[in-house]
Amino acid sequence: MFKKSLAVLFTFIMAFSCISCGEKIDPPEKVVASYLDALKNGDLTSAKAYVNEENDEILSETEDESTNTLINSILKNLTYKVVSTEVKDSTATVKTTIKNIDMKTVMGEVFSELLSLAFSGLDAEALETKQNEAFAKALEANKDTLKETEVTIQLEKKETGWIIIPTEDLADGITGGLLSYADDLNSSFGGAPEEESAN
Repeated sequence: MFKKSLAVLFTFIMAFSCISCGEKIDPPEKVVASYLDALKNGDLTSAKAYVNEENDEILSETEDESTNTLINSILKNLTYKVVSTEVKDSTATVKTTIKNIDMKTVMGEVFSELLSLAFSGLDAEALETKQNEAFAKALEANKDTLKETEVTIQLEKKETGWIIIPTEDLADGITGGLLSYADDLNSSFGGAPEEESAN
């Protein structure tokens, strides 16, 4: 359940239902930079314009205030550096170094605090409030504990310009290793990775 929720949550930042419009075609590295800048600034609407049109049903499952708050609290710590770009016909790859707070450390602290609330008798609303508080506290405490990931971002050229192809590696880098953490957690409880369990 936890793994599934995280997968849905962070696929949201990768899969959207619209493509950018305009006469000027930005180079691939500019598209990547604009996408990551939009995410960092919490401008998910603008970020949608740079991503391949896939899984648009996810929008209806995750468009709520608490989800957006969670996403933004993670993405605002994002930094990146474009390393190199390679273009071949209608495809391109942009090698990018991405840094964010190490979510393995953050989530370890969050779970430790949540365990103490497991039998607290709090109702669902109060428990959600405590969870959000624990998450914010752990993020702040570990803001200097960073995870650096080098990601090869894939793009394809459409009539309107270059767009990013969502991958789990990119989502994992953007979120400071959160998807990897969720996979490890799922495996520790005897579950299969999300892709395997779907087959």
